[in-house]
Amino acid sequence: MSYRASSISDNGVRVLPEIFKHRLLATAEETLNSMQKIWKEAGYEEIECQRLLGELLNKLKALLTAELAAEQQILEHAKAEVDAKTLDYSTYCSQLGRLPAIDHLRDLNYTDRLAELEKVINNISTEVSEREGLLNVEQSKINDLSACLGESIPSDSQFDGPAGTPKLSDVRLNLMRQYIVELENTKTKRMEEVKSIAKDCFKHMTDLMYAEEGFKTMEDSSLYLSLDKQIDRFGRIGEFSISLHKKSMQEISARLKSFIEEKEKRRVELGEVGAEIARLWTLLRVPSIERDAFQASFKMNLSMETLCKGFDELTRLKEVRKMSVGKVVGSIREDIDALWHEAGIELEDTRRSEFPLYFKDVDTLDDRSVCEN
Repeated sequence: MSYRASSISDNGVRVLPEIFKHRLLATAEETLNSMQKIWKEAGYEEIECQRLLGELLNKLKALLTAELAAEQQILEHAKAEVDAKTLDYSTYCSQLGRLPAIDHLRDLNYTDRLAELEKVINNISTEVSEREGLLNVEQSKINDLSACLGESIPSDSQFDGPAGTPKLSDVRLNLMRQYIVELENTKTKRMEEVKSIAKDCFKHMTDLMYAEEGFKTMEDSSLYLSLDKQIDRFGRIGEFSISLHKKSMQEISARLKSFIEEKEKRRVELGEVGAEIARLWTLLRVPSIERDAFQASFKMNLSMETLCKGFDELTRLKEVRKMSVGKVVGSIREDIDALWHEAGIELEDTRRSEFPLYFKDVDTLDDRSVCEN
């Protein structure tokens, strides 16, 4: 609360109340004596002198009243400032969950009250600001973790605590920190789950020679290309960059399922192709050296290369079968004929009753008939 400019005279003189009253009376007496001399010399009537003195008195009253009103206004303004700052201080205390501690200010004048209030407000506002900053840091952690995991960001009311709990209290801070711990535990658990699934995926990818063949040998390869490369990096060098979002968790789980299904599909196809190749090898009497050379021409795994090698060999054998089935049947018939001679079966009727297929036209025979012989 600053001094009023009017409380200091033009020449900077300061006076005490008793001196002021003495000088005021002396000045009034000197002024009155001088005016009376003037009025007498001028010939003013008594009634006119009284009127002039009345006007002078009113002017003095008006001046003093104005000065009093100005001082009262300054006081009222100071009271209003004290009330406003007291409310500010109480609000800060309420936010921190404290009771105001300014009862001792009641015995101070308003200038000292204002000075003291500004001091305590500055201190507590700094503390409030620090607490708000701390809560904002915790909220930022919650937002980041929630976004990382694909969880909904909780509302502010979730950390309010019991009814009437202050906004910036330790209760809110502890509730937020507890929630962060839960999110971090969820993140750790999910990372373990994702890593476990990724390891399984990488194992299946290795069995399928998927990365070696350019991440493109499955029908859904383009859909999972980015994830497949992340899984491959994790499996090869341990670099983990797979998202922990709920949607990503679903995605990698679906990818594991697709790898398992692809492996089973290829196993079935390889089994069927292998069985058919073996059947045709036997049917066409392919020499062992040719069979061994074919099997040594590629790695026996679940890669598309292995499948393609099998399909190519099967296609080749079918073409050979078409061109040489007559030769094969003739060779088999020679073996049968030799066995009949050895067994002493010479009559055609006996032979026909023994094995009718021997006498059928080659063009009417299929692979199954030939295999049975």
